[in-house]
Amino acid sequence: MSWTARTITATRLAIAGVGLSALCSPGLSGDVRDHTRLKGAPSAVSETQANELSLALGTVAVRPIQTVVRLRGTRSGGELRLEAVVTGPDALILRPGQRARAFTMQSRSQMVQARVERISRTDQKAHVQVRLSTLPVEHSGSAYVVEIVVERGSFLSVPNDALIEEQTHRTVYVRTADGDFVARQIDTGIQGEIYTAVTAGLEPGDQVVTTGSFFIDSDYKMKGGD
Repeated sequence: MSWTARTITATRLAIAGVGLSALCSPGLSGDVRDHTRLKGAPSAVSETQANELSLALGTVAVRPIQTVVRLRGTRSGGELRLEAVVTGPDALILRPGQRARAFTMQSRSQMVQARVERISRTDQKAHVQVRLSTLPVEHSGSAYVVEIVVERGSFLSVPNDALIEEQTHRTVYVRTADGDFVARQIDTGIQGEIYTAVTAGLEPGDQVVTTGSFFIDSDYKMKGGD
């Protein structure tokens, strides 16, 4: 049986006794939260089990994708500037003006906003200068963690929570018109902090399971799926 033909129904999940409660952040992702409730439940499934069956769904759409480059920065003297060095592919995607945040090694709660001020490159290495908006309350040390936010562009994308990592590919569970869930293998591109670009296997408007995808996948495999 092909991946695109595998279907997990809400009834099968309820029989397995899976109770899910999902919390979504519409302000963060803009995804639509939906509930899949059991209808016409077998007598073996209690009303409580049916009411607890609730899955969070995310929508496949074109969105901006951000990645974060994390560096060790060093502050000298009383200045608001941090110096850092980055090597490899990350050295090629940093630009002056990019937003950043920084915190001391002692306390992540003391995070402050920052911005990339200057970059000088040599081969595959970049020397980065970041300017802090202010100093953390506790700033006795000179070592900082710097997180630079890189805008990678807009792509057809899926929430990271929807991805199921297989040995050779990635899978998501897509909601069909009749309310069932079909396992679908997809091809992916850039993986950001919240979303991952999809290059094949999904269309804009498709709805995929985010919270609860692991339980659907486990249920399928326990019943003999590959």
